[in-house]
Amino acid sequence: MNWIAFLGILFGNLLVGNKKKFGFVLITFGSILWMIVGFHIKDYALLLVNLTSTIIMVINWFKWRADERYWNSMVIPKYKRSDLQL
Repeated sequence: MNWIAFLGILFGNLLVGNKKKFGFVLITFGSILWMIVGFHIKDYALLLVNLTSTIIMVINWFKWRADERYWNSMVIPKYKRSDLQL
């Protein structure tokens, strides 16, 4: 399970770095798996750091959605090549 969690966080970070929202899902999934591992091995610091990470990922997901909606609502004029000639 810890390898799946590791790969989820690794590929999630790569996707977020490439501006793909699905990366947040993978990071959150990996963090939840790490919380389960931390609970089973009684490593409460591991559980706490991944709980915090999960909360931050959920907050960032909603912030990203709000930014997307803002930028998608803006009307940007499209120019033809002939409009740009002096």
